Amino acid sequence: METIPLLLVILSALIHSLWNFFFKKSKDSSIFIFWAKIFEIIFYLPVVVFLLIEQGLNYKGLIPIFLSGTIHFFYWFFLSSGYNISDLSLVYPISRSSPLLTLFFSFFFFDERVTFLGFIGILLILLGIYFISINSFNLKNFLTVFDRNNKGLIFAFLTLITVTSYSLVDKIGANYVNPVVYVYFIELISLIPFTIFILLNKKKDDLFEILKKDKINIVFTSIAIILSYSLIIFVMRISKLSYVVSIREVGIVFGVLLGIIFLKEKYGLIRVTSSIIIFIGILLISLFG
Repeated sequence: METIPLLLVILSALIHSLWNFFFKKSKDSSIFIFWAKIFEIIFYLPVVVFLLIEQGLNYKGLIPIFLSGTIHFFYWFFLSSGYNISDLSLVYPISRSSPLLTLFFSFFFFDERVTFLGFIGILLILLGIYFISINSFNLKNFLTVFDRNNKGLIFAFLTLITVTSYSLVDKIGANYVNPVVYVYFIELISLIPFTIFILLNKKKDDLFEILKKDKINIVFTSIAIILSYSLIIFVMRISKLSYVVSIREVGIVFGVLLGIIFLKEKYGLIRVTSSIIIFIGILLISLFG
C-alpha cells in the first residue's frame, strides 16, 4: 500500500477509536449515539446536497445503501448495548475482528483455500479474543468463554457479525456512490428505526441530560463517524480490500489503550497484549490468508 492511502487508513482508525471512546464514556451509550447521528445528518446535509448536484447519484448504489443502512441499525443497537454494560477494552477489539469471519465465509461459501499463514492468523485472533474474554492468560478456563451471563461479550460478537456483513456490502456500494454521500445515506436509513427504539425505551429527561452533559463529545462524534468511514470507503477505491481491512484494525490497539489509560478499565496488560495478538492475526489473514 502506498504512503498516502496508508496514512489515511491509520488516521481513520484513530478517529474511529476516539469516537468509540467518547461513545463508551457516556452515561448512556444508546442516547449518546442517537444524538450524534441526529447532528451528523444535520451537519453533513449541505455537503451531501452539493455533492449530489455536482456528481449526481448512481442508482446502482441504492440497494447496497439500503442493505448496509439496515445492517447498521443492528450494529448501533448491539454496539451501544455492549458499551452500556461492558468495557471498551473488551467490546471494541472483539467487534473489530471482522477479517476472521470474512475468511470463514470465504472458506465455507466460496470454497477458497486458507494458507498456512492465514491459519496461523485465525489461531492468533481466536487466542486474543479468548484472553480478552476471560481476562486471563490461563488456557484451562476455556468453557468460561461461553458463559451466558457475559452479555457484554455476547453483544461484542453480535456487533462483529454486523461489521463483517456491512463491510462486504460496502465494498460493492463504494464503486457506485461518492464515499461521503454513501455513508450519509447509510446513517440516515439506520437512524429511522434507531429513533423509534430510543423514543420507545428512553425517558425524555434522560435524552436531554445526556445532550447537555456530553454535547461537545456528541458533536465530535457526529463529525467523526462519517469522516472516519468515508476515508475507508475512499481508500477501498484505490487499494486492495485486504490491505484496507487489515491496517484499519490497528484501531483495536488504540481503543484498548484509551479504555485502559483514560477509563481506568481493569486487566490492562492482558487486554493490550491480546489486542496486539488480534491485530497481528488480522494482518496475517488479510495479507496472506
